[in-house]
Amino acid sequence: MTTIAHRLSKLLPAPAVRGLRPAWHRLRDLSLFVIKTGGRLHYDSQLGCWVASRPLGNRRRLSVAVRSYRELRRFYQFGTSEGDVIYDWMRRIRDCEVLYDVGSANGLEGFFINHLHGGKVVFIEPFTPSVETILKTICVIQKAGGGGRGFEVVQAACDTEPSYQHLYMHEGPVPGSTANSFAYLEEYDRGGRQDREVAVSQWVPAVSLDSLHWEHGLALPTHVKIDVDGFEDRVLAGARKLLESGSVRSWAIELNGEHNRAEISALMVDHGYQEVAAWEHYPGYEHYTGDHVFVRNDLVEAWRRDG
Repeated sequence: MTTIAHRLSKLLPAPAVRGLRPAWHRLRDLSLFVIKTGGRLHYDSQLGCWVASRPLGNRRRLSVAVRSYRELRRFYQFGTSEGDVIYDWMRRIRDCEVLYDVGSANGLEGFFINHLHGGKVVFIEPFTPSVETILKTICVIQKAGGGGRGFEVVQAACDTEPSYQHLYMHEGPVPGSTANSFAYLEEYDRGGRQDREVAVSQWVPAVSLDSLHWEHGLALPTHVKIDVDGFEDRVLAGARKLLESGSVRSWAIELNGEHNRAEISALMVDHGYQEVAAWEHYPGYEHYTGDHVFVRNDLVEAWRRDG
């Protein structure tokens, strides 16, 4: 590929060569997906999208809908980051009966946990393109004889309390995008998204974690994953009853900013949880971003022993 690029650079104007580079990168990633991971791709005409599969975790193939290059790249790179404590957490929660996946994006973490351990997965995601990908993946699993296996999809943001407000899309309604902000732009990562251009917005509902069980009757979660780019303090402010119930055995949370890191770590300790793993995404960067795993105090010894 480098030789081809070099030869083309001598034949074509520089702007034309730069324009071809994304295509080369995509061809390279597709080749590596097939060769390195044993990945496969086929087009599902009924669903109107590509379906990708690869062996994951237990050597069985996990199949998911991919509706953009971003979604395919995320699936190809899934589980390959050194030090990824969330991936380790997902592999280890064999006692997962009910997962709440807050900020699901295209649902890859929830589908992977179900693929490994079974149980019910509740996807909580406000972004319509991501919800469509999740629904198509559920159809893929049903076609393969999985029967949906207890998936629930809640198209809503997760906040301190139920409401109905704007979801701002900074890149537009593009499958695979995660640049979306619910209502309060100042709450998001790297100091807030107040200055980011908004391509389009949509009114969407918000739910609180407490309302999902105590108002809407969903099963209490045994495990919770939260990845909402800085909105996690508001999500947990809406989970007071859930924290007090002690039903959640472990939490995997991306924390953004030192304030959220300190406040949420203290909140977890106050409610009987201990941090057992952490991974900082960008060491030395001025705005903190890191993944943190909290385990209920009575399960910490077993967690460390089984590690």
